[in-house]
Amino acid sequence: MHPIGRWSPFLGILDRERARLAGRLADFAHDRALLVDALRAEFVDKPASWLHRALEARAESVADALEDGSSLDEALAQRPRDFRPWEIALGRLAEQQGAPGRVLGAWKRRLLQSADVKDAASNSFVYPLMLVWTCLVVWALLLWKVVPTMAALYTSLGTALPLPTRLLIMTSNVLASLVYPLFVLAALLVAVSIVLRLASRGSKLGARLVDRLPLVGRHQRQADRALAIELLAAQAECGIEPARALAEVAEALPSELSREEVAAEARRWAEGAPPGDGPPGRLLDAGLRRALQRALAAPDHAALNRLAAAEAARTDRLVESGLAAFEPMSILFGGLLLGWSAIALLMPMFELSGLVAP
Repeated sequence: MHPIGRWSPFLGILDRERARLAGRLADFAHDRALLVDALRAEFVDKPASWLHRALEARAESVADALEDGSSLDEALAQRPRDFRPWEIALGRLAEQQGAPGRVLGAWKRRLLQSADVKDAASNSFVYPLMLVWTCLVVWALLLWKVVPTMAALYTSLGTALPLPTRLLIMTSNVLASLVYPLFVLAALLVAVSIVLRLASRGSKLGARLVDRLPLVGRHQRQADRALAIELLAAQAECGIEPARALAEVAEALPSELSREEVAAEARRWAEGAPPGDGPPGRLLDAGLRRALQRALAAPDHAALNRLAAAEAARTDRLVESGLAAFEPMSILFGGLLLGWSAIALLMPMFELSGLVAP
């Protein structure tokens, strides 16, 4: 894998490049010869920058495999480190349908949604991170210079220190050595990197941890829901039985938790469970279950398409609304941190004023 590919969980530009590849597969999926020519013309024959060489290698590998007569999922499976299991399952789903362009188009949209989240998060984090880092620098200077001076003064006067002040002085003593903060920072960075890598490799532990993150987990659930309904609509247009269609869709979802939930729902449908029955899940609540089962039983392709469009629009709105909360949260964090430190530092002053008052 290209070195930049190791940082793919952090960079939206790589998801956009992958979406460009998925878009070409969707545009020319109806004609294998045209697809091979399009991949070579856009990704292989052009001079590539160092950032896009990994995508060039993927496209060349897929084009060679397709030219040798492999199916799309077999071509993707030849590079398991570049294409995730759910993407290979999407390729298999596209091969089974008479109109694969819609399935591959859903793959492209899912990658673009992921890129939008990463780009919007990186852009929205600039001011909050600057604010948080400023507060942390001021707090560090406060603990390094001001707190030791005031602690020596309070000790020389023999005044009893309240609990917040003692906690602040203890924090100052701990942070006086740079070993502890550097160790904690390194541990946090390693933990975040491990979580993201586990999630990107399909680990259930990584998926559960990412699923609990306030913005990322919520967006992943919504994006998986939109992708599942889009694929179900495509399956219904091909006349595939609903329970079987849902089971095939389950394999093509990015999150391990989403795959398990949708696969369990497919088994319930196969057993004839009534619409809306069953516990509410991450993706499918009772109302959505009933709507899907009614639309698939008819089959009502227009209703499925409306559901897919509504969930896709909700995914886009979720990104905008979720990122708007970071700035006030950073302001609240800085205010609470510095405010608590200032109050804890000044609390002994009130007792001192009582001692010196006539």
